[in-house]
Amino acid sequence: MLWGLHLHTDHGRDTFVFPSTTHRDREISENTLNAALRRMGYDTKRQHCSHGFRKTASALLNAARFDPEVIEWQLAHVDKDRMRGTYNKATLLPERIELMQRWSDMLDELRAR
Repeated sequence: MLWGLHLHTDHGRDTFVFPSTTHRDREISENTLNAALRRMGYDTKRQHCSHGFRKTASALLNAARFDPEVIEWQLAHVDKDRMRGTYNKATLLPERIELMQRWSDMLDELRAR
């Protein structure tokens, strides 16, 4: 699915699959996603907000007994003051790729129910 979206990006300018419409060097913001949820009828204060997707992923992946360190790296829950966390985006990359594939499979299973 994401590869299909990448085909529609401006390969010369876009770094992100979901770039900001006002700042092409930035990703869309949490507020952009919350505004979309509100347009779909969700109350982002009481029902669900964009950060809730990350919280749900963390809860379900931890419940499925994935390596907590891999989950935390994927969610970028690292100390921002540490050089490793700030600059080394490849940390545990093979494990994180596997995690995201399994997460995708879990979502597909939920959608099929």
